[in-house]
This record gives sequence, structure tokens and C-alpha cells, in this order.
Amino acid sequence: MIELYRSANAHEALLLRDQLTAAGVLCRLDRVGRELRLIILRHEDETVARAALVRLQADPNDKRWRDASWQQGRVLPTHAYGHREFSYWQRLWRGLGLWTASVILACVAVYAMLLAQPAAILAAFSAPDDLHQAWLQPWRWWTPALLHFSLLHLVFNLLWWWQLAQIIERLQSTHRLLLLSLLCAGVSNAVQWLWSGPHFGGLSGVIYGLAAYATFYPRWRPEINLRWPLSLFWALLIWALLASTSWFTALWGATANAAHFSGLICGIVLAAALALRDGRRVP
Repeated sequence: MIELYRSANAHEALLLRDQLTAAGVLCRLDRVGRELRLIILRHEDETVARAALVRLQADPNDKRWRDASWQQGRVLPTHAYGHREFSYWQRLWRGLGLWTASVILACVAVYAMLLAQPAAILAAFSAPDDLHQAWLQPWRWWTPALLHFSLLHLVFNLLWWWQLAQIIERLQSTHRLLLLSLLCAGVSNAVQWLWSGPHFGGLSGVIYGLAAYATFYPRWRPEINLRWPLSLFWALLIWALLASTSWFTALWGATANAAHFSGLICGIVLAAALALRDGRRVP
């Protein structure tokens, strides 16, 4: 074991621990009097650990340090000088990026308004009735993604959105998540409109697009780890296949299957295109 670091600066110590853990370095942080001590458990990790310490001390405000803490399931406030731990709900909310949180709030608000004024909200947010209306009100290609017709529908979609959107927004950027969600929503809604007409809604087309992106983007850019388990992608795919069967429709009602599969295909295409573009931009 090697003592790498000792300091009374708990904020810096916690950031260093989380960065090393994210890099696969086995380490332990304990308290010695009024100071915190970070110990490296394997000698072969010393070079990597000391390099991380130098980078942290050179630029402690770099976004990568807080991202490493988020990846480890911890959210550190800007001035975390003690061992304060946030509650589950505090961590949940603080871990959300701007676009992730905005979509959640928008979906909840639209659902609440739908309960109060269903006719007015459906008229305002549903897909266009025809191409003439689509030309006059082009936003209708995106607004159906905010419509949810039951509490179960809303909660199910928002849980998947929360899982996927925060990964992409935190590990890449808000702009990347915004681009992906708008393109997947527009494509999946348009395909569903062509397939079944204007009577549909939900965020699921976007969710399938984000799931495909998070699964396939790292396949083309292996150095980018979005930490999205392949098992969850298969679970979503199996759910989409089951939702396409007649017995599922008889039990649960019709689902927007065209939006699911078109969103998935859109996510794969975007993963390939953006991976190629990002690879060319790397010096």
C-alpha cells in the first residue's frame, strides 16, 4: 500500500478518490486526525494515481472531476469541505442536466394539464391532422412526445428517459442530448403519423433512439464509455417486439410500434454518423 495524498481539504480528497475509482485504481480514503489520507492498494497503480493528483492540483475546477464523482453515484457540492452525504432525492435531482430535467418537468406539466383540460391539450399537442396543418404548425412533429395518456405510461417513459438522458448529457453534453432527442422525436413521430395517423403520443420513440445511441456509439468509439448496460438495450428491444403482438394489444391496448422501431433505427444511424464525425475531430 502507498500513501498518495494527505490533506484537510476534503473536497479535493473526495474528487481525487472518485477520479481514481473511475479509472480503475484500487484506493481507500480514511481519516487521520483532522486530515484525510488516500492510500493506493496496488503498486502498479502508483504512476496513474500520481498523474491524476498532479492534474487535479493544477486545475481543480475542471469538469472531469465532478463527472467522475457523478459516475460513481455521488454528487459533490461546489464547496464540499466535509463528509456531508446527500439524500437519495437530492442526488437524483442534482444529478440531472438541464435538458434532462426540462423534459421531465414538461412531460409532467403536460400530463397534469391533460387531466384538467383533455380536449384543449390534445388539440394543442397532438400530431398534425394533415400536411396542410403540418406546414402551418411544424412544431406538431415534436409535441406528441410530451403527451402521455396514463400515469403508468408517464412513469415508465420518464424512468427510461432519466436513465438514458442523464448519461448522455453528463458524459457528452447538453447540446448532444438536445440534438439526439429532437431528431429522434421528429423522425419517430413522423413515421408513426404515416403508419397510424395523428392519434398517438409518448416519449418512447426518443427513448428507443437514445438507447440505440448509447449502445452503439461506444462500439464505434471504444474509448468513450457511456456506461449503458447492453442488457437494458435488449430488455427494451424485447419489450418492443412483445408490444407488436396481437395478444399484447388485446391486453394492454395499442402501442406506437412504428415510433419505437423508427426511433431505434434513427438512434443507430446517429450513433454511426456522430461517432465518425467525433473521431475526425480528435487531433
